Amino acid sequence: MFPDEALSKLKLEEPFLPFVITLLGRAGVSISGVKEILYISSDEIKVGLRKNFLLVKGEGLEVAEIGGGDVLLKGKVSEVTFDG
Repeated sequence: MFPDEALSKLKLEEPFLPFVITLLGRAGVSISGVKEILYISSDEIKVGLRKNFLLVKGEGLEVAEIGGGDVLLKGKVSEVTFDG
């Protein structure tokens, strides 16, 4: 499902998505709307969003690509936790 379809199904009047998280199986995570990377290790990566943060846990985690508010993480993902 694409973001526009999701907004339509949720009946949101304003198309406003402060962040989007896409799990790429267990091989990675694509995150848009990232303000900063708060912490990086091979088993945890914590990224800051607008007023929240996202914690990705796993094995062999690393930042594969970053730019323009988008981050691509790769490695064996075991857990994604959102707090905010």
